[in-house]
Amino acid sequence: MPLTISELSGLTLSLPDAALQRLRDHEGLRLKPYVCPAGRLTIGYGRNLDDGGITEDEAEFLFRNDVQRAEEAAVRLLDDDPLPPQALEVLAHLCFWLGSAGVELGFPKFLAALREWRFADAADELLFRAPPQRQKSKLHKQAPRRANELAAILREA
Repeated sequence: MPLTISELSGLTLSLPDAALQRLRDHEGLRLKPYVCPAGRLTIGYGRNLDDGGITEDEAEFLFRNDVQRAEEAAVRLLDDDPLPPQALEVLAHLCFWLGSAGVELGFPKFLAALREWRFADAADELLFRAPPQRQKSKLHKQAPRRANELAAILREA
């Protein structure tokens, strides 16, 4: 279950619940960014992203919830089959980065290798195209340091 913002920050407000609800009702909840009547990029209950952005605590809150979703997606991709922590870390990292559909559609041989505990082969799938070319994968070309680090973690599994 994702963390709530109050659990993360311990924030206590002095306005009564009725006043908070009235403010929510007036602002309206929008879960995707939009441009408000004042021309500002806005999200949530009137959060002005152009002028205020988000705080580091809010970024950490969003990050932790996104990581939790990525971990859950990784477990679903494996049909609840257990993996060593390093392999699960790499799969969750990829789900965070690419989305579970991106991993499933873009890396079927990687997933097959993970399921069979062939971690060196899974690492190769991150780094290279299919033989005979053995050219760098698109993933490796886009983010070589990241791909190399993830492959190294898999090789230790």
